[in-house]
Amino acid sequence: SPGEVEVQTNDPELPDTFTIPIVPAGGAPEILVNPSSLNFGSVSVGSSESRQVTITNIGVGSLEFTRLSIEGSDDFSVAADGQDVLGAAGANIDGLAPNESLILTVTFTPTNALRIDNELIIGSNAVNAPQQAINLLANGAIPCLNVAPEFVDFGGGLIVLDREAETPNRQ
Repeated sequence: SPGEVEVQTNDPELPDTFTIPIVPAGGAPEILVNPSSLNFGSVSVGSSESRQVTITNIGVGSLEFTRLSIEGSDDFSVAADGQDVLGAAGANIDGLAPNESLILTVTFTPTNALRIDNELIIGSNAVNAPQQAINLLANGAIPCLNVAPEFVDFGGGLIVLDREAETPNRQ
């Protein structure tokens, strides 16, 4: 980003202090990701839960994506504008001009009852973080209680409509 350097000198031809402006050639993109972590909590096996993350170009050049990846788990998917962007498809995301943002939807669909602590890696030409990591925390869950049989028939019985009324056991 633009800046300046202040120089002090004892040269009699120059002022004691002068400023030299610094301007980047062409400008450089910088990435800001919010939030930096997504927690999906417990999600039943076979169900899905989605969270969103916003990517903003806070630099002065165009932010281009090279790849989006999640290593070690096929239980996550990532989409931008409804299109899958994991892997090399991430390079197909349109670049972001300065101050533009993109919303990614990350979906967790567990296939097993496991705790997953993983990362979504966003590759780009950002000078501040060419490989930006977003922490992904999730638990695949299955029911802990299985009741068998589902129905028990106790046969006929006495139905009491009024607790104060006389019954064969209470007179």
